[in-house]
Amino acid sequence: MMSTRKTAVLALTLATGPLMIANTAHAAPSCGTPAVEAVYTTVHHDAENVVVGQQKVIDQPAQPAVPAVYATESYVITPAVPAVPAVTDTETQWTVGNSTGPDGDGWTPTGEVKEHAAVTQTQYQWEKVTTTTDYEWMLKVVDQPATSTVVHHDAVYRTDTVPATYKTVTVPATYKTITVPATYKQVVDVPEHTVHHDAVYDMTLYAYQNKQGTIRYETFGWNTADGHDKGWTLVTPYVHPVITPAWDEVVAATYKTVIDVPEHTESVVDVPAHDETVVDVPEHTVQVLVTAAWDETVTTPEVSHYEKQWTSSATEAPGDGWFRSDAAPRVTTQTDTVYTVDDQAAPEGYTLVGQETSVLKPAFTEYEWVRTVVVTPAQPEIPAVMGERQVLVTPEIPATDEVSHMEDIVVTIPAYDSQELVTPAVPAGEPCPVTGGGETGGGESSGGGEVINAGGEEIAGPGGSGAVKTETAAKATTSAASSVPTLAFTGFDPELYVAGGLALLFVGSGLTVVARRREN
Repeated sequence: MMSTRKTAVLALTLATGPLMIANTAHAAPSCGTPAVEAVYTTVHHDAENVVVGQQKVIDQPAQPAVPAVYATESYVITPAVPAVPAVTDTETQWTVGNSTGPDGDGWTPTGEVKEHAAVTQTQYQWEKVTTTTDYEWMLKVVDQPATSTVVHHDAVYRTDTVPATYKTVTVPATYKTITVPATYKQVVDVPEHTVHHDAVYDMTLYAYQNKQGTIRYETFGWNTADGHDKGWTLVTPYVHPVITPAWDEVVAATYKTVIDVPEHTESVVDVPAHDETVVDVPEHTVQVLVTAAWDETVTTPEVSHYEKQWTSSATEAPGDGWFRSDAAPRVTTQTDTVYTVDDQAAPEGYTLVGQETSVLKPAFTEYEWVRTVVVTPAQPEIPAVMGERQVLVTPEIPATDEVSHMEDIVVTIPAYDSQELVTPAVPAGEPCPVTGGGETGGGESSGGGEVINAGGEEIAGPGGSGAVKTETAAKATTSAASSVPTLAFTGFDPELYVAGGLALLFVGSGLTVVARRREN
């Protein structure tokens, strides 16, 4: 295919060629020139596809909505239960007395008896007295040392308002775009997928474990908050209680709206050009100094307190900086009591202070009773309970719109050859005129001595015989006339060439438009 520029040049050449030919053919040739035939050349034109219009192509025809189809089916509401015979078992039980049997009906004694001796226990009381002496130590803690600080006070200003000034300006016209709305369709944006959610933990609580293996959750540092671990140890690596266990969530597909047919716009005048008064200098404020900045020295006294601690040593301080207070030593007497029973070993360091024997369970006699009990009662046959329900046979099919697009209608111009004019025909020139100083054809010459050029021969002018001059001149004239060939009609008509040129000009313009569309 030819480019747009080549097509335009060809169209312009075809349109203006006949006009140039007509002007060339119309120009008068020189006198005495022979006729020249026109020269043609054969030009090959390749086949070409030309878009002559558009047609609508239906990709998917519109479908009306199809309602769902349901059917009635029978189903079992309660299944049938077959008859079940009763299941029995023999049950035995022991009682302390034999006057009445155990609770319930059907009990009979078997005659079996169990004699139980009395159960006694001797408890021993042991005591240990411990005396301890504690001494108070003190430590001075400086919470805030004495300081001297320079406090800077900023300058104080007041705000004065300066009124705004205005000016007139020309506001150019503004335009707005009128939008022809686009049409849209729904497509899948994100397909249905599964999202995994990790477990959620309470990061403010930590697991603690005691010597028995019991786990509990408390805040960080809970077991050492009051100076000792309470028998609980922080589990490491850290373990936090689960608030929400991990789970998978099925996320339904989401859809998005995409443009089916784009919108197009048109720009129109929104607000015409006009003059408008606008603020030249806006209203503003200025700061006026009221009090200059100044510095102030502020002195802060020392802030301290004393910490106290009781220890069992009267000479060894708990740490650096601690000293004994004036408080008297604290003497504490503690009595610990421990009980043992029967043959348990006496605790080390304890003294026996008493003992007591008690009857845990008196002697008694048990009597055996027996009865037959129904483990599972007999069940009569229960028929099945049936019902009817509507079930979906064919789901509803929603209506769909027609889906179509526009396709170009392309016409193929077959390849062809044409005869193009290269050099137009040139007619023969007019006979050259004969120039001379006297009359010819007979009579005497009254002219001077001129030489007449006729057909390449020079004829003497006046001065010779008159008869001879006249005859010779006549021969010269005849010879000159016969030396110029007679011109035949070439068939050139300027009006036909002008009409053909205009027609080719329109064809060339059309080919240029088609070529541009093809390139776009």
